[in-house]
Amino acid sequence: MKKRIGITILILIVMGSIYFWGSNFSPRYYYTLITNNTNLSNENINGLKLHQSMKNDWFISKYGKEYERIENALFDYYKLKDGLVIATQKGNDEIIRIIITTLNVEPLKTNKGIGVGESIDKVTQLYGASYYTRWEQGGSIIGYVDGKETLEFWYANNQVYQIRYDIASMS
Repeated sequence: MKKRIGITILILIVMGSIYFWGSNFSPRYYYTLITNNTNLSNENINGLKLHQSMKNDWFISKYGKEYERIENALFDYYKLKDGLVIATQKGNDEIIRIIITTLNVEPLKTNKGIGVGESIDKVTQLYGASYYTRWEQGGSIIGYVDGKETLEFWYANNQVYQIRYDIASMS
């Protein structure tokens, strides 16, 4: 009887740990806990910032009010006219992710001048050595953390092919 109670308690602890870890931390969130902060307070992509409202005057004057919607079960994603992709929480207008994936006529760049096609060496030269590394969807990624925000550079063959700037709790 004591053995069954012990096994039951152990199973409940394991299940509770799995639930707690899965519900409170995305895999990327872990890196915000172990990576030294890099100051990203001035970070933006062509003037677009996290936590900015899609209803603010600057945003509307630059991107209008109509955007191509990209289907996603967890977030509302929108493709903007200059090739940027942004995400908001469902039913909210606050930007929580900004993605650059393409080379454009007008290059889309981070605050420090990094765009798609730049070398990952230039990224580390400009943003510093306090970054994490991870892999997702077959891609190598280095990321910088500032509190609960991350700036990630996805790369292959030493060249950046995607940039994601978002809140760290996004999966």
